[in-house]
Amino acid sequence: MACRVRQEKSAIGLRVQTAAEAGGEHRHTDLSDADWRAVRHAVLVYVRRRGHSQDVAEDVAQESLTKLLHYTRQGQTASLYALAFKIAANSLVDRFREALGERLDEIQH
Repeated sequence: MACRVRQEKSAIGLRVQTAAEAGGEHRHTDLSDADWRAVRHAVLVYVRRRGHSQDVAEDVAQESLTKLLHYTRQGQTASLYALAFKIAANSLVDRFREALGERLDEIQH
């Protein structure tokens, strides 16, 4: 069964209807490159405005899009932007925890 994708404008982004919602078995999205670039740009701006370097922003954007693609293929997202920002925020927390752990290891040794 073919996947139908519906894009609706909402206050927080796009809603993706996956094959799972449409009653099919295949799970993928038909989002355009422009849609993914827009989400990537929004994540880059989100990270940079929180005082992180461009390199960190690029890394977090890549991690976020990779996870976001995984979630959209599973049919587990209602808003690309909301989920992308949540993934990015969690990624920044993970980076902070890793850096803190490395510093604690240096202090202890």
